[in-house]
Amino acid sequence: MDQLEGFLAEEKEDHVCQLKKSLCGLKQSLRQWYKRFDAFMTTHGFSRSAFDSCVYYKKMSSNSMIYLLLYVDDMLIAANNITEINILKKLLSKEFDMKDLEAAKKIFGMEISRENGILHLSQKRYIKKFEDGVEHQSKIPYASTIGSIMYAMVCTHPDIAQFVSVKKGEDYKIVKAFLKNHGSLVSRKYSYSEVKKMTEYFKNKLDQGGYGFVYKGKLHNGSLVAVKVLKESKGRGEEFINEVASISRTSHINIVSLVGFCFEGQDRALIYDFMPNGSLEKFIFDAKSGTNRQLGWKTLYNILLGIARGLEYLHH
Repeated sequence: MDQLEGFLAEEKEDHVCQLKKSLCGLKQSLRQWYKRFDAFMTTHGFSRSAFDSCVYYKKMSSNSMIYLLLYVDDMLIAANNITEINILKKLLSKEFDMKDLEAAKKIFGMEISRENGILHLSQKRYIKKFEDGVEHQSKIPYASTIGSIMYAMVCTHPDIAQFVSVKKGEDYKIVKAFLKNHGSLVSRKYSYSEVKKMTEYFKNKLDQGGYGFVYKGKLHNGSLVAVKVLKESKGRGEEFINEVASISRTSHINIVSLVGFCFEGQDRALIYDFMPNGSLEKFIFDAKSGTNRQLGWKTLYNILLGIARGLEYLHH
């Protein structure tokens, strides 16, 4: 990991620290925690599900089954015999620092109730957020809102599946029509998850303005890109898609090339070739010293000529 601010080793500022154990919050910590927990469970006779690596099961002497579901550091244990559940909880408590919350009442946004030996699952409170917070939902990214509704659909409300599929399909239809109409002229379409990965979750911000923010990114082939993430994107997106089509057709030495785009509801981004020298404004104005660089008349003339040629190309 990087050296901590204020604790840099002299003449070794470019060095990094080698951890002797994982720290909470680092990328590797979850993996290390899972490896430790998995080793513990398998050592005590539990098998890992082939369908979900976080589900463990074990056949007891009475031919009954006991199951353990792991979600980060939360666990849900299910079995027909309460004695077997208590034995497993004691076993886990000896190895890990745990808090026993007794019978499960809520997990993953689902409320659990028991009546006459029957378990009932409900997402009443989870769904009520959408009923009470219509105005609040308008401030949440479109994809996140749809994802939340889809979670309710998968868990307890399969009856809304058709509505969610139609709503999510509107963006797909717009993009599909766009790709069909413009064919080979179109830059590559990236998903929003791909945008987050190429920018390392928006780690390196290059610039910002009224349109949104620009981040430095890297594609799978190692090419550097500048990712312009647009904010407050509204409407169904025809205007944005038309803009992508227009930029895709431009090819000029004085105009930055469009590499790709992202369009998922209100999550929209434009991906350009990365210019290592930065903007002309940043080149002229040195932010560190607070001074302006003086450019010669010949340099200024060449800059103006390049801008003029770019504008001429765009207007024709």
